Amino acid sequence: MVELEDIRMGNYFAHGQRVIAITEEHYARLPALAAELEPLRLIPKKLFSLGFGTIRAQDYNGFTKTCNNVEVFLKAAPKQQWTVHVGGALKTRSVEYVHELQNVWYWLFAEPLKRVNE
Repeated sequence: MVELEDIRMGNYFAHGQRVIAITEEHYARLPALAAELEPLRLIPKKLFSLGFGTIRAQDYNGFTKTCNNVEVFLKAAPKQQWTVHVGGALKTRSVEYVHELQNVWYWLFAEPLKRVNE
């Protein structure tokens, strides 16, 4: 189950046995759909699919991606979380799930964070 306030257009969630991106069509039945959705845990494979790269080769504790000349760093943290650092900031926020990172990205850059092949 996912909280309604965490769902935004374009966010990725598990629904049944597949991953879906929230679209306009989902909004008509969003309250019921929220109960069916499961968050996707942030793991290196998902970070790569969102266009992040490792800071150092073969080091899966730190990832980076640049948008509008601003570098965003993700550093592995305890309890399967990631600490988001933006530019020179020491700490912006901790995230655990793909949709949380997507929402932070949208708040920072006013553009969706999508899979590389979309």
